[in-house]
Amino acid sequence: MKKIWRIEQPELTVVNGVYRVAAVVEGQEVWFESSSSLVPSAEAFAAAFFIPALHFGKQLHVAAPLDETWLAETEQLLPVLSEWWDYPQVSPIKAAGKLPHTTSTVANCGVNRTGLCFTCGADSFYSLTQRNPPATDLVFAHGYDIPVDDQWRADVLQASIQEVAEERQVKVHVVRTNLRTHRLFKKVNWGRTHGAALSALGQLLQNHFSRLVIASSYPRHRGRPWGSSWLLDQHWSSANVEIEHDDASISRWEKLVHLANDPLPRKHLQVCWSLKSEAGNCGVCEKCLRTMVVLQIADALPLFETFPQDRSLPDLMSQLKSLPEHLWGTWIELRDVSKSQQTRAAIDRLLERSRSTKPWWRKLAG
Repeated sequence: MKKIWRIEQPELTVVNGVYRVAAVVEGQEVWFESSSSLVPSAEAFAAAFFIPALHFGKQLHVAAPLDETWLAETEQLLPVLSEWWDYPQVSPIKAAGKLPHTTSTVANCGVNRTGLCFTCGADSFYSLTQRNPPATDLVFAHGYDIPVDDQWRADVLQASIQEVAEERQVKVHVVRTNLRTHRLFKKVNWGRTHGAALSALGQLLQNHFSRLVIASSYPRHRGRPWGSSWLLDQHWSSANVEIEHDDASISRWEKLVHLANDPLPRKHLQVCWSLKSEAGNCGVCEKCLRTMVVLQIADALPLFETFPQDRSLPDLMSQLKSLPEHLWGTWIELRDVSKSQQTRAAIDRLLERSRSTKPWWRKLAG
């Protein structure tokens, strides 16, 4: 069985104002394109395939020199990844050479600027509104949460992002990519690989800012193995771009309470990806219902335009079969602070259904 995956030298082309960076990875092209200028960063491709290579026990041969800072930082990932997913504690990277710490591959024009990965979600909205100093640039990847061939949903979301950017007076960078369609990349759960994929955007857009912020998904007190974490994200940094994991001190539902009185998220908050209509969220999935409960607790649910208002929360929750076990604690917290007796009772019934559907081997373990 082949033990080596090869990443060829990334190449940059510009056609009709569209920048395209592409590299062949094990015989299949991976590309990123944007109307914002891109840098042909080998670190972007090495980051994207770092965890898949560990997952399958492969060496990752990169036909380009890699930044020495990036190489040193990624070594710090290995103990955490090994503890979480039993990956080898040896870096898979074999590069054509090292770029010294003092060598910059670009004339960085964004030295005092900060990018923020932004999807109109609760986490990224919180980072946009609460972080100090604030972000100067918003970054959205079409091809990550929304498939690269789904232009309608991408257009709807990009319109919201553009409105937010205009209101906040920040720049927007939209990057399209086929990364998630690569036959090797898609074999590993996105929950493990998405943090590295987000960091790749920072390397590609390093002409525009010197720091890329990734909003936290989980607070430290509810930490779990996850591809974007306060234990991982900063270790995708290079000499040219610092990757920062933003504020893991606060839970998502606490973030939503902070956002409840802000008119921008009221109009644009996007927490699920069904996007079946231009209104936004489906209003029936677990993530939508969890968000709606928080907004009800904050006495703000009727003010949020992107959620349906035609059915009661208890009625909607009755249609949900069960909850993922790692979210039980969050739902218990919401039940305990809810001011609605009907909502508390509906959460209790939902938790009971979830416990009753627990796999038999987990029931034996307690």
